Amino acid sequence: MLFTKTRPMAAALALAGLIMATSAYAEKPRKGVPSDAPKGDFEANYFQGQRAQIDGSFSDWSDTKEVPAVVLTSGEYEYDWTSERDLSATVKVQYNDESLFIGVHVLDNALKAPAKKQGGDAIELWIDLGARVKSDPMRMIRVDPSYLLTQQAPDVLWEVPKARRNDKTEAIKTAGMLNNDGYEVEIELPFSEFADLAPVFQPLSFCVVIRDWDQDDKEEDEASVATCPLDTRANKRKVSDMGVIRWETRENIWQGVLAKMPDLAEKPTLSVVGNIGGDLREEEVVLAGAQLIVMGAGLAKGDWQAFDLKLSPEDGAKDLHLKDLDGDKDKEIILTTVQRYNNGKDIIEQHLLLVFDFGEFISDPILAVEIENRLVGGDAFIQNDVEFGKKSVTVSLGKSSGWTADDYPDVDGGFHDNYESILLPWSTPKKRVYTRKGEVFVGK
Repeated sequence: MLFTKTRPMAAALALAGLIMATSAYAEKPRKGVPSDAPKGDFEANYFQGQRAQIDGSFSDWSDTKEVPAVVLTSGEYEYDWTSERDLSATVKVQYNDESLFIGVHVLDNALKAPAKKQGGDAIELWIDLGARVKSDPMRMIRVDPSYLLTQQAPDVLWEVPKARRNDKTEAIKTAGMLNNDGYEVEIELPFSEFADLAPVFQPLSFCVVIRDWDQDDKEEDEASVATCPLDTRANKRKVSDMGVIRWETRENIWQGVLAKMPDLAEKPTLSVVGNIGGDLREEEVVLAGAQLIVMGAGLAKGDWQAFDLKLSPEDGAKDLHLKDLDGDKDKEIILTTVQRYNNGKDIIEQHLLLVFDFGEFISDPILAVEIENRLVGGDAFIQNDVEFGKKSVTVSLGKSSGWTADDYPDVDGGFHDNYESILLPWSTPKKRVYTRKGEVFVGK
């Protein structure tokens, strides 16, 4: 009887324990993950000279837009992170012609240096240079704010790419200060430290991750917040998860162009960014209407220069890119225009390859070559192939159909009186190689 009386009680206790365990499991705080963070974009203010000083005083950041980092991206809610006062941040960026300036204000109830078995607090600056570099576009610089505890400037180390891991650099300057609810850090990152050109025209992929260890429990995990949903693990990083820095310079110059040329469309037809101005800053080349425009900070004759291509509203272009064609390390502007001409019998679509050099301004093309003609409304065409070498441009006979020497139409017109005529299948030569001779490209 004793046995039979205790069985229901044991079962009840077991059931109660199971319910409690299940309830505790269900209520266990979940962990933050990178994808929880919203993607924050930065509007970078431009200034000239030394308005922003890396001195631990943040009075020179008052007009700069903040991007918040307030959502937990690692660590456990209620255990590693209890509120925004435990860990959150705001980030600002501004720039001049030489450097990117980053200001980070962190709410943190306990700033900690790295310990033997647990990490310390850190700020990570993630940058992706994209097509600006040939390999390893992702960059990360790690800032250690715990040096503020001993009244020193925060330490800086490269972490990504691997080839630069743990590199110290004197070029990157930091300063900061402790306050009642956390700390503030400002960083001056010279463009020359991470890019060949100051990347101030195309948006730059950018994200800031703030990491926090309270070190009050050996079971504690790291907590972090970020300005974007980037998973920083090497095999998980996606540039599409990063926010971007939008540069004030480009928009200011473009609005200046529109003020002088109000008939231009608000958005260019074609656009490319690269180094054509001879210094360490990017320039942007755009095709807008019939105007080929170069925009750049500190150009010799102002912030932009335009060249009238004399295209009609029905004409256009199909390609715009930059390449160093003469070995001087400054890239030439390469544009292919598409124009239509009526010779009284047929309408011909003519494609011209144009190469421009940029010095103080844009002048007539240094190479103009007819590379394709097509019969509008028919199948006839002649096409030349183009190969861009390190110090040459090679044009050779390509595909053709429908025309013979007897019925090939006269293509009269074109962008430039001195353009080289297309290579024809029934005549010689079949190939021309153009190289730079003085101010122009000469073919043979």
